[in-house]
Amino acid sequence: MITSKGIEAFLMRHPYKSVKVPETEETVSGTIMAEIFEEQTKRGIIPSQFRFAHLVNERNKLLFFRPARAWASFLMEYHLYCLLRENGIDVTYNLNEDFEKGVDFTIWVCGKTAKLHAYYSTKSAEEWARIKRKNRHKNEEIIEFPLYKEEARVVGNVHLYTLEHVRMLVRRFCP
Repeated sequence: MITSKGIEAFLMRHPYKSVKVPETEETVSGTIMAEIFEEQTKRGIIPSQFRFAHLVNERNKLLFFRPARAWASFLMEYHLYCLLRENGIDVTYNLNEDFEKGVDFTIWVCGKTAKLHAYYSTKSAEEWARIKRKNRHKNEEIIEFPLYKEEARVVGNVHLYTLEHVRMLVRRFCP
């Protein structure tokens, strides 16, 4: 089982290396084949099988940069998941809720349920948080749980939540 200490040990051996942002930002899913084929036919071109495969491959080379940058964020969130679990908090993750509403975890603390949106606070992350908040139901409460640089523990160039963050959540829900 992966633990918070295991993640920290991994980061000491495999630190995050900053990746230059390309001039054209790639999409999360990359350029899909149908889009490329449509672009070609709109230009009046029927690409050969090998030309088509080459175009798809070339367009998706930029996809490397997005996951390379997102890696640190995934580790930060999973480290928080481990910290919560290791400290007796029932915690779940749901991919659909993450994508649709920005809910990273649902936690159960002292008989209460809460949904968390965990993220490292940057200008870009704050903008994405604002966008995700628009996709939520009006009566749905999701706790924004940003990690600020000053409060983070840095291991292998990745900013991580700490045990104090977990304690802060517990104090919020337990009298």
